[in-house]
Amino acid sequence: MKWYSVFPRLGIAWDGGKMGVFKTTAGTYGYMFGSQRGINYNPNAGAYATFNWHDLNGDSLYQPGEANLALNGAGSDFVSVSGGISNYVDPNLKEPSTFEYSASWEHALATNLGFRTTYVFRKISNLYDTTGPNVLRPMSVYDIPVTRRDPGADGVLNTSDDGGKVTFFDYEPAYRGAAFIKTVTSNSPNPDFFNTMEFTVIKRPSHKWQGEASFWAVKNDRWLTHTFNSPQDSRFATDKTWTWAGNFNVSYHLPYDVLMAVSLQSKQGAKGQRTVLFSTADPDGGTPISQLSTVNLRMGEFGSVLGPPLNVMNLRFSKDVRIGGNRRVGLDFDIFNLLNTNAPNALVFASGPTYGYATGVNGGIIPARIGRIGARFSF
Repeated sequence: MKWYSVFPRLGIAWDGGKMGVFKTTAGTYGYMFGSQRGINYNPNAGAYATFNWHDLNGDSLYQPGEANLALNGAGSDFVSVSGGISNYVDPNLKEPSTFEYSASWEHALATNLGFRTTYVFRKISNLYDTTGPNVLRPMSVYDIPVTRRDPGADGVLNTSDDGGKVTFFDYEPAYRGAAFIKTVTSNSPNPDFFNTMEFTVIKRPSHKWQGEASFWAVKNDRWLTHTFNSPQDSRFATDKTWTWAGNFNVSYHLPYDVLMAVSLQSKQGAKGQRTVLFSTADPDGGTPISQLSTVNLRMGEFGSVLGPPLNVMNLRFSKDVRIGGNRRVGLDFDIFNLLNTNAPNALVFASGPTYGYATGVNGGIIPARIGRIGARFSF
């Protein structure tokens, strides 16, 4: 496969005098596939097959004979396979592209004080997932309805947070086995859209201080997945939320030429949607999930679960001293996370005993307040 593309860009700025400065841009941007992606389609690379396991003696240890490891045929416990053995690329795969245009207006509010507002529109087309849809198992064969009760956030039935009943679909037994798996990376017909507004006030250096404050918000209209194999894949599959963030920076020259600087970053908390992993057997004794084995189902719109905002303030004191010629010694004192916030930057959205727990980098919690003393020498 070869991609030949041209991505033109254009920008114009006009000084309107007392009306301010107007700017507009338009451009397209491409996507490089990357040689590292080739490992996903190499049949000699690692592959993983999953089978149902029947713990016949109940000792929680696997013994030969407790799973039929045949990839195809009657009685097989085969569930799925992943890796280069089943992944292919559509020879007509198109290069994903981004179209973006922006418009901004800048105007002086007073001496050394300016205002800027910007609007940005972005459209991303021809997106794809590394593992594409399974072309040997069409959507139409997912015609076995399975109804389960939503166990709620705690993942346990018959508790106060239980939800209602939900229905998803298993596929016909005739399409079970590795012979019916061929995932083809192909372009999605669903583009993603983003609309962004930003507002900024800038104070240039004067009267011993300078600063900047900005706020931006994004209206998302994107797909959470670009591969659809079963009817449940399209359940709550879009993100139509707003995302926001703000920044504030100010510095002031104190007596004895000490520079004090404060910065505050505030942004929306961790955002997601609750999911439930339904196991093969139904605790209520209903229809088991025979072919798919398990089903992970989205239980609400993306953004229906939202963590607390993230507010991080940093403080710095700095002083430089000349020691002759161009030589200079500088001393710095920093306090990071001055407010000592412990808001989570990521959450567990899967129903169960850890639902709502912090997860991710640094355990999902913003690092604690930290002080630092530093020295610099320049010459």
